[in-house]
Amino acid sequence: MPHLARIDLYPIKSLEGITVEKATVLATGALAHDHEYAFFDSQGGVVNGKRNARIHGLRSQICNHFQTLTLQAGETDPQSFYIEEDRNILETWLSHFYA
Repeated sequence: MPHLARIDLYPIKSLEGITVEKATVLATGALAHDHEYAFFDSQGGVVNGKRNARIHGLRSQICNHFQTLTLQAGETDPQSFYIEEDRNILETWLSHFYA
């Protein structure tokens, strides 16, 4: 008999996932908050490990009901962003990371 052992969501494409106790299934069949966001390069392409291996150097944590993103690159200090409110600051931080 099949059983569900765990639910992992990946709120931002290509970053670390989070394990949740429950998830909402949307009318489309997708899970709420799964792949809700993605990073795009200057040509409009999705940034992922296949196109840019540097993304594997980012450690991430999503908190505060999917509102806060903390990123750490290597040994640098972690930086926290409110995903919606700090979008421009986050874009600048990522631009410097990928430079």
